[in-house]
Amino acid sequence: MANKWIDNNKYIGRDRREDRRKRLFDRRRLDATTEPPPLHAVLRRLRVLLHDSDPGARERALQLFAASAATATELGLPRCAGALQRAEQAFREADVDDAEALVAEAMNYVG
Repeated sequence: MANKWIDNNKYIGRDRREDRRKRLFDRRRLDATTEPPPLHAVLRRLRVLLHDSDPGARERALQLFAASAATATELGLPRCAGALQRAEQAFREADVDDAEALVAEAMNYVG
């Protein structure tokens, strides 16, 4: 499992790279990974993104749904992960109010 987090303007979520070593001629100059934020902080950020009118906010929210559901599963919170998966489905169906209610439900499972 990835134990690093990437948060930039193109991607939000877990580091998906398998091999994290720098290679000869690697073009990346800066290591953009950080320690993962607490799950409750990610869920609060997700709730804000649900109502953001920025054109890229929808894609960022979908990335955050996937990352937070994976984190909840890894932390042994299956009810939280299930609520997040249902919230993602509601958000994909353009039901923002239902998605926000399900994210709030997921926040209750985090504690």
